[in-house]
Amino acid sequence: KQDIPAPESRVVVGSREIAHAEVFGLYPNPACQNIQLLYGLSKPSSLVIQIVDLNGKEVKIVAKESRKDAGVYHLSDIPVSDVQTGIYLLQLIVDGQRISHKVVIKR
Repeated sequence: KQDIPAPESRVVVGSREIAHAEVFGLYPNPACQNIQLLYGLSKPSSLVIQIVDLNGKEVKIVAKESRKDAGVYHLSDIPVSDVQTGIYLLQLIVDGQRISHKVVIKR
């Protein structure tokens, strides 16, 4: 596992956007095998996408990029079959700001 330093900015939970990023869709939710994420960046940004448990412990890193160009992106088939049944947060960390969305994994 790779440790990612926690950003020193506010945490946005349940919101769909921050200054230059927006989540357009996270589905299916609840999920069994895979989830899909549709998001957009209005300017080039550093980006980490991860799944964490409700205690904030990292469960899975989906993506980590030091610079992602502005645009709309669709991540299809993010595997979650290796994640135990439960409630998690899918987090986008964009230039140190977090967007968190609840995701339910069930079998």
